[in-house]
Amino acid sequence: MSALKDLYDIIKEVKNLAEQYQNQEIAEKVIQIQEKFFDIREEVEEVKDENRELKETINQMSYDKELEKDLVLDEQGFYIRKSEKEQGKVVLYCAACWNNNHKLMPLMGGVKTTRPQCCSCHTVYKLKDDRNIGRIASDFW
Repeated sequence: MSALKDLYDIIKEVKNLAEQYQNQEIAEKVIQIQEKFFDIREEVEEVKDENRELKETINQMSYDKELEKDLVLDEQGFYIRKSEKEQGKVVLYCAACWNNNHKLMPLMGGVKTTRPQCCSCHTVYKLKDDRNIGRIASDFW
């Protein structure tokens, strides 16, 4: 932005010289240049904002891609992170939230059911062996 500030200072100098020498034609041209300068400065700010947003999007996509490598879709329909499983943690994640929104939402004990339920979209998962509900529940509920 230093170049824009330098340019603005030069425009002000030329404008002052035009006024000092009472040259109306040059003063009017300087005002036109000044108006274009403000337009360019605004466009530069818009491009900087867009660039910042694109960088954030790229970072999020990179994070999602790395996270996706760590996810395993269980045959019962929920996701488990390989890294957590290796650490002995049992956390079940909602497949619907990940597939639709790339949000990793843990499954919790349901209010009206003992089955795992997403805390965001409220999808209820039925485990293949309901006898494991208590064991799995004690690990993460």
